[in-house]
Amino acid sequence: MQRGVLAHSQARQIAMYLAHVACGLTMTQIGQLYCRDRTTVAHACHVIEDLRDERQFDFIMTLLERGI
Repeated sequence: MQRGVLAHSQARQIAMYLAHVACGLTMTQIGQLYCRDRTTVAHACHVIEDLRDERQFDFIMTLLERGI
């Protein structure tokens, strides 16, 4: 079950990151959409930015950004 929770939280972090980077929404706007605080969105963006150091993950994120 823990793995499923991790997958959901990471999917939400990716969605928050893309909403900010690709769609240009503010962290406050994204927080309101997800019923989260702005600082939670900032944390999500930092987590995804750190993961982008991994080549394969960065490639996937690049494809998602282009798709948006």
